[in-house]
Amino acid sequence: MSVGYVFKRLADLLYAGKERNRFISKKPFPPWQTGASRAASRRREAAETVLPKPQSFDEQISSLANAKKNILAGSLELIGLGEIKAGLGDEWPLFADHVVHLAEQEIRRSLDPLDSFRRHGDLNFLVHFGHLDKEKAQRKAKETTDRIKATLINKVPAIAGVIRVRTFVGEVDGGTLDASATLADALFARLVQMRVEVVDDLKARRMSLASAIRVRFSPVWRSGKELTILSRCIIDRDYYRDLSLRLYELDEQVENGSVSAEIDYLTLTKSLESLHQLRLSGGVAVLLIPFEVSTICSPSSQEEYLRLLKTIPESYRKFVVLEAHGLDEQLNLDECLRQFAVIRPLVKSLVAKCALSDARVVQLAESDIWAISVDLADRPVPDRQIVLDLSQFITLCRGKETLLMNANTLGLVRTGIESGVTYVEGTAVHLPTREPRQTQRARFSPIG
Repeated sequence: MSVGYVFKRLADLLYAGKERNRFISKKPFPPWQTGASRAASRRREAAETVLPKPQSFDEQISSLANAKKNILAGSLELIGLGEIKAGLGDEWPLFADHVVHLAEQEIRRSLDPLDSFRRHGDLNFLVHFGHLDKEKAQRKAKETTDRIKATLINKVPAIAGVIRVRTFVGEVDGGTLDASATLADALFARLVQMRVEVVDDLKARRMSLASAIRVRFSPVWRSGKELTILSRCIIDRDYYRDLSLRLYELDEQVENGSVSAEIDYLTLTKSLESLHQLRLSGGVAVLLIPFEVSTICSPSSQEEYLRLLKTIPESYRKFVVLEAHGLDEQLNLDECLRQFAVIRPLVKSLVAKCALSDARVVQLAESDIWAISVDLADRPVPDRQIVLDLSQFITLCRGKETLLMNANTLGLVRTGIESGVTYVEGTAVHLPTREPRQTQRARFSPIG
């Protein structure tokens, strides 16, 4: 006897019991019943009344389309499983059904009683939001996709590196749906068309932003010699990142990890353009250009970043210092150092940024990088703990050059110098400028 049959029989029995109780409760009250007991019977009857069955997805959409009303709907697609499908062959339908079942469970948990959904095609779903406005529906869809992805990665770890859950929410005029197709097909096609239009708009805006964006330069001060030696390159990443992340959510052609890599390409090329303009006017400045470690550790982005580095003229390389960001603890530091060795010949030197509490500072200090940097943007107020942390950090660096970034108060600058940091950068040192600053003497009297 199958498990499904057992559950069906249980459901049938429960339903039959409810119907029997409802019928009995509707009989006239016996004359010996008191008023209180009759009231209790009425409450029991009300509680046992079967509510009307909610409309299905198809029924809701058909009703709105016939009334030519707007339909607030969303498409939800599981993408990235093409290679797995090809590899599984005849076993794919069974695997797909398992994945879809897990996704359906999360959709049911996420949606409200007035919402409805249905499977559409192999790995797609359509959702109708019965009472939310568009903004709330988009948030609901995002929460649902996050839950689905987390569940799939947890239950099917083999797809963790490839699965993506794409969603798009739009308001569709029910009267404009293609009458030659089923309503579900017509709605899905309209949502896809709307998504493509949004993707094209995002690409155009991102391209325009990439051409208009400018790098600012924050002078880096060498405390011992009281000279501004480097110009740290800063780019307004937030808006560009937001556009790119939205593109990643909507367009399967945008690869995972490519968002930060694109920003690195942009930062490098824009910084080099500024260096070239400075050299044409006879100026000299050494640039400190940040990049994410993931960019050089991922094969898909490493090739492009190396190509860009190789375009730097030989005479310019002595003016380029790269600063590696994103040395998270889960990354293999040995592999990162191997990749550093690949790009090291193409620039003047390398700096590795890490957390004050990162024990791998010792290993970095033993490598052939030029310096180690720390960022105090999230610790704006100097206190005793920062003094202790910086002192320990300097000790672990074992004589390696050190850079203190985002020292945005005079107190932090003083703390950095007293701890023995070699270089200091931040608004308390100098406000960012539109052009790289040439080496010049700078004395800060408030620091003493």
